[in-house]
Amino acid sequence: MINPLTGEWKILHYSKAKSQEWTESTDQLEMPPVLADGIVTFHVNHFSWFWPWWVEKAIDGLCKLASDLYKRDKGQNAGFLACLCDVEKPNDFLLMLSCFPAYLEGQVKTHFKTSPYVVNFQGEGKSEKPLCTREQAFVSFSKTFSLVPSEKKEDLYVLFLGDTSFEKSWRVIVPELRDLQVDVFKLYMHNGQEEKEMLCKLNIIPTSQRQVLFLFLFSGMCLLFK
Repeated sequence: MINPLTGEWKILHYSKAKSQEWTESTDQLEMPPVLADGIVTFHVNHFSWFWPWWVEKAIDGLCKLASDLYKRDKGQNAGFLACLCDVEKPNDFLLMLSCFPAYLEGQVKTHFKTSPYVVNFQGEGKSEKPLCTREQAFVSFSKTFSLVPSEKKEDLYVLFLGDTSFEKSWRVIVPELRDLQVDVFKLYMHNGQEEKEMLCKLNIIPTSQRQVLFLFLFSGMCLLFK
């Protein structure tokens, strides 16, 4: 039972176009919220998604709590960025994969540009289906890739955190720099069988014209020595 003497209504609205978060708009209402016959009524001057909250005491981080609950229930489209980086040995590379909310794409790309690694090949894409917070997405490689012996196949997954990026990397051997692809997918059980649901296919391509020239020369040398 709601007692109007022990609390107050907080009205949150969802900004889909801008911050994609829930923000409070109680002070902007033209009339305060009124509860009658189980229905909360209030007057607004624009269309949006509104979420009434009854609070009996002040809650720090109410908007963040609402945003977290909404994202966890609804899910979001995820972005994926894969970078193939040079390491010390020939044919050995570090494959870095980032999973993030799609609206953080620019921030993640800037982060990779300022990383200490030399990114020669890169692939990116967005999930075809939404992911919920803390949901796992599994990873597989095209036949061109192989994990170094110290890496474990059980670690081929990333997490979708909902409000920030998640990064993971694996040491891989790539004898030929062509037909490079990373698949990201979900696993689920159907009639007692484990099934795959594809989320995204990342085609790994050179990051610059210099790398295109290198790849052409490298392929030509391979043909000469066959």
